[in-house]
Amino acid sequence: MMKFAIASAAALFVAAPAFADTFDGFRVEVNGGWDRIGAKISDGYDSLKGHKTGFNYGVEAGWDYQSGGFVFGPYAGVDFSTAKECTEVYGDDRACLKAGRNFEAGVRAGAVVSKVALVYAKVAYANGRAKLTYKDYLYPSNNFSEGANRGGIRVGVGTQYALSSNVYLKAEYRYTHYKTVRDDYTDLSLHLNRNQVVGGIGYRF
Repeated sequence: MMKFAIASAAALFVAAPAFADTFDGFRVEVNGGWDRIGAKISDGYDSLKGHKTGFNYGVEAGWDYQSGGFVFGPYAGVDFSTAKECTEVYGDDRACLKAGRNFEAGVRAGAVVSKVALVYAKVAYANGRAKLTYKDYLYPSNNFSEGANRGGIRVGVGTQYALSSNVYLKAEYRYTHYKTVRDDYTDLSLHLNRNQVVGGIGYRF
């Protein structure tokens, strides 16, 4: 029994270094979860707020540098959403906003809290596409449909758990704020933001 205990302890000691750089190197992942798009439509005098939830899904790739208990590295990703919001603006009309693809590129930094767990924060430039459709039932000449790409800032916090030296799970919250979308013809402006809670599974090479 003593020999077995000593052998087990030795095996654990030898295996421990395998997790020493658990969060170092190139990684890829797929992720998905809850997406809430918030919108504020204004004509300069009146405004209307609304939000819509949907499903978010995407992929992410990054390179992490681990030094002791600190992890830092760049990353990039793309995600898509099923969220769509329609509302009445003035009366006898309808404005619909549909979220499109979103690109992001940024950095994240975190602290290793155990051999298999990492907590981190991230900040990135985001470029999202949204399509705004306006239909006036009384004056059809005011109708328009416009798709626009808008830059913004995305911030987030999360935790990552290593199932092995290669495979990991993650849970993350992120918030994105985009630049205002304006239509010169109708004087309508659109303020757009997103809240997301996602989970993911990844592989580290």
